[in-house]
Amino acid sequence: MVVVAPEERIEKLLGLLGLYEDDRIVYTSFDPVTVGRALGRRSILSPESIDFAAVDHVLIASFDVFQEYTDIFRQLSELQFSREKVTSIFQPHDTLLVFERLFSVPYRLNPGLLQAIIFNDCFERLNYAYGAILAVEQARRLSLPGVTLVETGVWTGRGLRNLCYWASALRYTFDLEVNVAGFDTGKGLPKCTDWRDHPELWQEGEMVMPDLNLLRSQLPPFCTLEIGDVAETAPRYLQKPNLSSQPIGFFALDVDLYTSSVDALKLLEGHPETLLPAVGVWVDDSYVNVMQNSFCGEALAIAEYNHRNHLRKIDMKKVRPNHASMLWHYCFAFAHIFDHPVRQGRRPSALIGFNHCDY
Repeated sequence: MVVVAPEERIEKLLGLLGLYEDDRIVYTSFDPVTVGRALGRRSILSPESIDFAAVDHVLIASFDVFQEYTDIFRQLSELQFSREKVTSIFQPHDTLLVFERLFSVPYRLNPGLLQAIIFNDCFERLNYAYGAILAVEQARRLSLPGVTLVETGVWTGRGLRNLCYWASALRYTFDLEVNVAGFDTGKGLPKCTDWRDHPELWQEGEMVMPDLNLLRSQLPPFCTLEIGDVAETAPRYLQKPNLSSQPIGFFALDVDLYTSSVDALKLLEGHPETLLPAVGVWVDDSYVNVMQNSFCGEALAIAEYNHRNHLRKIDMKKVRPNHASMLWHYCFAFAHIFDHPVRQGRRPSALIGFNHCDY
């Protein structure tokens, strides 16, 4: 295996997989400045010194938010290396399958390994991974057959696809049904109604979904894409017959506007058994821009949700206090469903010792 553009987290990943000193893995970089340096105990080689015809797989380890590793794929193509033999740090399930196949790493039904990988921040979008594994672990403790992960505000689909990668990893590891649903207008942001929507930040039509059909083709069968005004799609989705057996356990709020957030949060107002007793909520944007505050946008929508729901409260929580602080640690919340049978004492649970800092 060749690791392209290695970073420190790849050292942690190889250590957890028991492959830190395995000489079947080499590092390379297409950056001339990086070539010749060392990371940990490994030298970073030039691509010209590697016989790619003899390489089984390439793992791209660099962080790349928007470019989809376009430059690296082009450079690998110039070396006549098949794109089908490449995964990236953005694809946890596919990458771990490769380690299982090539190095006999016990991945299937090994929850301890996946928990350690997430705990040590070895892949991308740990906010999604963290929320997803908490949902699965809670469902497991409640003896539920599955759980649903929701993203509101899909845009390019990169986040939704990553959530599906994590869902695949969790399905493979915990042997539970882990479904995913994405909600988006498909047409970009709607018109700002007033100052609460942050018109100084957002404009109507921004963040149009680039290619709806392409995105649909990239999603696995366990993921649905709900296109339209979330005020209409959310109530319909809550009528799905299997939602009580696979309740919503993670909810990403990323629709930006106050008005859209109010409608999106209706997904957390369905029948109590369509939700886990505590739903992890990742709140995008609320604390990033100087202009954002508790009286506008997503934060105001959450405050109003709490005001109108006597037995449901979204509580912001600084998670992972035992980790080096990252921005997303301050943007996480839990929707506490106090009218859930478990929280009413009408159904047994095994939630003692279910600690958020262990994941």
